Amino acid sequence: NRSLRRQKMTILTGTRVTGVDISGEGVTVVATASRGEQAVTADAVIVAIGIKPNTENLGLEAAGINPNGGFIPVDAFGRTTTPGIFAIGDVTGPPFLAHKASAQALACIDFIAGLNPVPVRMDHIPGCTYCNPQVASVGLTEAAARIRGIDAITGTFPFRANGRSIAMNESEGIVKLVFDRADRNRFVGAHILHAMASELIAELGLALTVGATATDIVHTVHAHPTLSEAVMEAAEDALGRPIHK
Repeated sequence: NRSLRRQKMTILTGTRVTGVDISGEGVTVVATASRGEQAVTADAVIVAIGIKPNTENLGLEAAGINPNGGFIPVDAFGRTTTPGIFAIGDVTGPPFLAHKASAQALACIDFIAGLNPVPVRMDHIPGCTYCNPQVASVGLTEAAARIRGIDAITGTFPFRANGRSIAMNESEGIVKLVFDRADRNRFVGAHILHAMASELIAELGLALTVGATATDIVHTVHAHPTLSEAVMEAAEDALGRPIHK
């Protein structure tokens, strides 16, 4: 939020649109919040209010499938409650991501073909927001980990202390890693804010898949100078032995 404000963007939270006036000069939006009403004028308005399922006329009930809020319930292999009927992608609910649908498709086809399918875990699906700087995450947040009873420890590292970021003139951002202290400091989640966050998150998706620990990440040699060193140094911070922070 602070980063976007520095880019001279105005962020209105807890606000709903109560009117839109389109004229030859642009668009005026009336926004209402607890603090009152205000008008915002712009060249154009983009409406992005979420995704709604479109499953009403598929005959799901006749097939023995009861949608959950319009979405089709499936297991980790795409199986519905009716044998022989499978579903993947947005129709199965969030997260609404192309790479989630692809992973579901592969698991589903492997299951049907009897090819030792690997189940899809929704908390292992990375999410990326392509703003500037980008935001990327995978696994659990610190709060979600604690809700699950995990003895969470965290490590962070700022990109302003990363040589490659400084050389790129892209030093805004941070890496935050979450580990389970009670389970050998096993990695459980990550959040990255940086211009290249969507590229950096893949290493941490792999860390989730293989059950890597903070020590595993620390002792994986990261090339210098690279942005990925920030991941290694965040893991060092979680273990209480940061070098460059």
